[in-house]
Amino acid sequence: MGLRYHDSQQVLRDLFWGVFYQAMGKVSEDQKKLIEAARLVGLFLANGFEWTDGNLVPASEGNIDLRYLEAVTLTLWGQTGDGRIAWSESAVVG
Repeated sequence: MGLRYHDSQQVLRDLFWGVFYQAMGKVSEDQKKLIEAARLVGLFLANGFEWTDGNLVPASEGNIDLRYLEAVTLTLWGQTGDGRIAWSESAVVG
């Protein structure tokens, strides 16, 4: 099955970030850049490594977490004919 994006994913993302920043109060553009950097660091730490022989090493090619990371950071989804966003199955499901 793999991951699938909701048809309204961008609307939902915008809503999330709007509520997030509103809850934080006044947020400068520099602070928003730092929040985005922290979000990306978290994604890389959570998905960019794997355990091999008791050692934490960079995730190997084909690792499902690495494919997820690649998909969410490089935006490997494409436009459908009607303008909706569609998840690229090959990006996550091998």
